[in-house]
Amino acid sequence: MPLAWLFAALLAALILLALLPLTPDPAASGLVPLAPGLIEVMEPGEQHQARHPASANWTLGFADQFRFPAETARHRAANIMTRDVSPDERQWHFELDDQAARGGDLALLVPYLAGDVVLHINGARTADGAALPSYSGPGFGSVLLAAPLPVAELHPGLNRIDVIQSEDRGHIGVRGIYLGTMQQVGQAKSAFIRWARWQRLAAAMAAVAGLTGALSLALVGRQRVPAAAFALLAAVQALDLVTLAAAPTLLACAKAGATLAASGAIVWCRSRPRDWTAWVLLGLALPGICAGLAALALVAAPWLVPAPFVLLQLANNGARPLLLLGAPISVWRDGLALRERLRQARSESLRKDQVIADQQQALDTEIRNAAILEERQRFARDMHDGIGGHLQGLLMRVRADRIVSGDIAAELQSGLTDLRLMVDSLDQVDTGLYAALEGFRVRAGPQLAAAGIALDWQLAEAVRDAALDPRATLSLFRMLQEGVSNCIRHAGAQSLRIGIDLEPGQGMLIAELADDGCGFDPAAAQSGKGLANLQQRGVKLGGSTAVTSSPGEGTCVRIRVPVKPAGS
Repeated sequence: MPLAWLFAALLAALILLALLPLTPDPAASGLVPLAPGLIEVMEPGEQHQARHPASANWTLGFADQFRFPAETARHRAANIMTRDVSPDERQWHFELDDQAARGGDLALLVPYLAGDVVLHINGARTADGAALPSYSGPGFGSVLLAAPLPVAELHPGLNRIDVIQSEDRGHIGVRGIYLGTMQQVGQAKSAFIRWARWQRLAAAMAAVAGLTGALSLALVGRQRVPAAAFALLAAVQALDLVTLAAAPTLLACAKAGATLAASGAIVWCRSRPRDWTAWVLLGLALPGICAGLAALALVAAPWLVPAPFVLLQLANNGARPLLLLGAPISVWRDGLALRERLRQARSESLRKDQVIADQQQALDTEIRNAAILEERQRFARDMHDGIGGHLQGLLMRVRADRIVSGDIAAELQSGLTDLRLMVDSLDQVDTGLYAALEGFRVRAGPQLAAAGIALDWQLAEAVRDAALDPRATLSLFRMLQEGVSNCIRHAGAQSLRIGIDLEPGQGMLIAELADDGCGFDPAAAQSGKGLANLQQRGVKLGGSTAVTSSPGEGTCVRIRVPVKPAGS
């Protein structure tokens, strides 16, 4: 942890040192600052005229300039007479020896003033201030005064030089009054104008970077405090691009406080850095805190007048590296975290998909095993109730010598027929429903004929448009085979009609097996006769099985099975 803070402090110091050379220094152009002790501030005369210091009831020194509004109110309250002069209007006065301008190339520079500014030499209006690019950052005014001091306007001896300022509600103040040649003043003026334009450009870039970073963090990251901090810093930079007339001092204090709070929030979030990006963000946020403190000092600390231009540079640019560099780093950092979360989510999704696939495969195996077990149980039940019971009965009759040899052959043929029907039902399930039913007719017809039963087969063409899955087809085969087997073994019938059709509009297959045999009482029939098997299969297929019969009137089995459209 100490190493991280040491790195952050070193980075912050490098950033602050890098900002210093960007500050325009009038001394770099050869200008000489006027001694603050030579400058006085007072109320101007009527009609915005320069007032002679001798007629002024009170004056303030240069360092006490921010006491001017309070002193004006106090003196006016004590003076019964009223003056037609705005309480915010002030006059900056100093005296200049004509020997200082004997070269005829002397000029004056007053950077970053607020309000309208007019230069007077010996009471005569000489020049007006020039408007600067619109920018309202900490300590910035809207006007720069750069004007020559012509020899023709100067008197022998001392000359009164006065600067009339309409207002200074934003506590911009006068940072200094500089003298030099016209060339030096021109160079300094150009440098200050370029600096103002650079401040506008830098503020716009920082506002865009901060807003983009805040939106990105809010959308892709989970860092709400940094997102809000970048948005607040971006708002401060955007406000620096416009000049608001209402409550400029209060607005300047609010912007300084917002810069301090937002930078402090970033420091608080990164106070325990876990990687190099957090270290860098911590180092970038510390100059932002310095910028907020410097901006507050420019507005609320009169003892800092005249404030050095380095303080202006720090107050205006200290938070911008955090926006221009810190916001992209934060977005990149959260983007990497988001990509890692997406990778983990994708990996977890693939793992869950594999688990689901394994479970589905296990379920399919379990269903297949259950189907095989069920089919084995059904086959065993069919063998037991069908051919098993048939052979058991034949064996008992042979042992009891209660059957002739000719009947034995017939009984064996009947059992063989039953067995063939059971095996045939396994061979046809993989074909289409219509072809499978036709295959059943081909197998069942000769077997019924061998038993002396005529087959009346009626398979409607509409069945071609229906389909059943193999397991349902096998169950339908079992039901048809059960009906044919019962007819051969028990009905004593001469004919059997099998009619298969689709029930219109219902998606149901109807199969009717009707014989003209001896019939029976369904209520008195035992489950071993196969009725229970028929009804059970019908329920499992989602359909139904109905058996109608009475002694001497034959038997009709009606099977209803749900089907699907062919090709589905």
